[in-house]
Amino acid sequence: WNQWLYQTSTDSDFMSLYLDALYVYEFNEDKTGYAVNPSMASDNPTPVESHITETGKEVAKTWRIPLRTDLEWYYHPDTDVSGLPTGHEVIDANDFIATFKLALDLGWFRAISGGGDFISTRSTAILNAKEYRDGDATWDQVGLKAVDDNTLEFTFLEDQSEWNVRYFLSSFVMTPINIELYQALGGSLTDPESTGTYGSSNTTVAY
Repeated sequence: WNQWLYQTSTDSDFMSLYLDALYVYEFNEDKTGYAVNPSMASDNPTPVESHITETGKEVAKTWRIPLRTDLEWYYHPDTDVSGLPTGHEVIDANDFIATFKLALDLGWFRAISGGGDFISTRSTAILNAKEYRDGDATWDQVGLKAVDDNTLEFTFLEDQSEWNVRYFLSSFVMTPINIELYQALGGSLTDPESTGTYGSSNTTVAY
């Protein structure tokens, strides 16, 4: 039930029913195809220090993603959340970044391999993510930031167009886990062997 660890297409089909994404595929206006529209994001990505290619396309290495301000977790009715801290139900940029860091620290499959991750695909790799994972960079040097509570910033190794960024972030994998619930269920922030029971059943995950 933890999207950062799934391995099969069946898991993916199932998870798409209970997890959102920053951008999602929806029918276009005339129903002849699909568009990738904001969902957890409140608008399209905006570039930082962009430039125009010879073919007239705007590209940049750094892109900012505005988040909706009404994002909240849903829990299974049988999940005990009484011991979670105040504000545990709110989802903001800090939840995304804390999850990204945890996934890299613990070497979770979908953060480091499999395509569409932070490291293995050169064209969408995140600045210094591999170096951080290898112990050759600090977290502050990794291109994953919370500019403020409602703004994410991604810095890639290579230039990206707005479309590439939206496509990269249209996967439900690139969403947070509930760190408070993860820790309450025995999950360690540093030990890959002590991940507790988060995501082991439908009552040990946040939606």
